[in-house]
Amino acid sequence: MSFSRLKHVAALLVLGVLGGAVMGLSSAAAKAVPSAGAAQSHKTLLNCVKVDKITESVCVATKAGPVGPRGERGPAGPRGAVGPTGPAGPPGPTGAPGATGATGAPGATGASVTGPQGPQGTTGVQGPQGSQGIQGPQGLAGCVAGGSTCTVVIHGNKIGPIVASGVSLTGSETYSVALCGPSDPEAYGGGGLIVKNGSTSGGDIVTLEASYPGTYAGSGAEVTPITTGSSTGANAYEAKAVVTVLNSGDNYTLQAYAVCGP
Repeated sequence: MSFSRLKHVAALLVLGVLGGAVMGLSSAAAKAVPSAGAAQSHKTLLNCVKVDKITESVCVATKAGPVGPRGERGPAGPRGAVGPTGPAGPPGPTGAPGATGATGAPGATGASVTGPQGPQGTTGVQGPQGSQGIQGPQGLAGCVAGGSTCTVVIHGNKIGPIVASGVSLTGSETYSVALCGPSDPEAYGGGGLIVKNGSTSGGDIVTLEASYPGTYAGSGAEVTPITTGSSTGANAYEAKAVVTVLNSGDNYTLQAYAVCGP
């Protein structure tokens, strides 16, 4: 008999002995095997082997060996997906007002208000001719050569030049008086002459406020006007000027004149 055959027979003998013991276990005995929750020293395992020429496995009751060493900790698993966003909580209380900020720098100056000068308007239509005025009084007789009926023009004292130098002269007044001579003592008329000078005199406004005959009242004094019904004749003439505009550096002069006769 070959060696392999002897091994096979020996194995059958061993299995026969063990098989009888094992197969003799009832189902109740099998249930009596301690559970996994019991102490490890009382654990009993059923090892099942399959032998050649035997159609069913043979289970042998064996005692568990000692517990092996604990294995190393496995690597951490992948991170799980992010969960859905939770519901919004109630709003917190309103915070206290912050401090007032510093004042900002002033803005740049805007463009001018004043717009450009508009175009010149068209010339208006000419108005109707006025009515003829009333006829004036008879004039004085002309001067006859060698006679004594001549009228002469007498100039009064010259006022000025009055210069505008820093102080506004707007509204100021001046006067000049012309006195008739002894050979032609009566004043029949008169007026005043205003002369303006200066680099901007074209914009100056100095006008004759009034001129009238009267009685001479002395040097430096105004004449006494002739009232209606007075029997005294005029012997002088006064002229008054008023300043509306006189630019700084400009000046003006005033001089009265009288038309005198016998």
